[in-house]
Amino acid sequence: MKKEQKIKFDVVFLSYDEPLAEEHWKRLKKRFPSAKRVHGVKGILNAHKECAKVARTDYFFVVDGDAYVLDSFNFEDVPFQLSEDFFYMWSSRNAINDLTYGNGGVKLLPKAILDGIKDYGLDMFITLPHKNIPEVASLSRFNATPFYSWRAGFRECAQLACNACKHSKEIKKQIRIYLLNVWCNKGTDRKFGIWCIKGARAGRRYGMENKDNEKGIELINDFDWLSKRFDYELKKGYLKDI
Repeated sequence: MKKEQKIKFDVVFLSYDEPLAEEHWKRLKKRFPSAKRVHGVKGILNAHKECAKVARTDYFFVVDGDAYVLDSFNFEDVPFQLSEDFFYMWSSRNAINDLTYGNGGVKLLPKAILDGIKDYGLDMFITLPHKNIPEVASLSRFNATPFYSWRAGFRECAQLACNACKHSKEIKKQIRIYLLNVWCNKGTDRKFGIWCIKGARAGRRYGMENKDNEKGIELINDFDWLSKRFDYELKKGYLKDI
């Protein structure tokens, strides 16, 4: 019998409504039986605070519901000095367009960094101080249905287009433009790739239209609103043609 790997920090699987969440959870649990799960908590900050509650260690890993953790990634291998002032984000490979960066990646958070936070703006993982780890730890498999593929493209590109990263020195304008171009054009040959591209283009349009509307752009974190937006885009005919 294979000996269970001992992990220094708790691993928490965080899911909400992702279609492949059960498949990913069973795979993670089989490999790491001590992993825990938080499911169905509304609100990104609330969900991560719940993860901190169930974790017994001062630092804890978070694996998103649409993340397929690669066999090559080992949670017990953290080859750098940790600080309570940062969270750490590994790269993830996009299942549609093969981009590899922090979007959808495995995260290692110190509980201390979440204490006292009531609001984080548009993106918690840009607002909070963090360090990017270039190693690819997971595959982001959000492309399970047309809607979830569309939603992923819409959210990321609305954020990129509204210049959400303007306060981050590491993500320059040229990089944002490159990411937008890839999201909006690459992956038609992948499962539901066309829907991801449609979502990306719709998100780019929405982000540009609402770049000075803080409340409007923050709606991309409201999953109920996103479902209604998808229906609206269909009704308006925006999604009929690429």
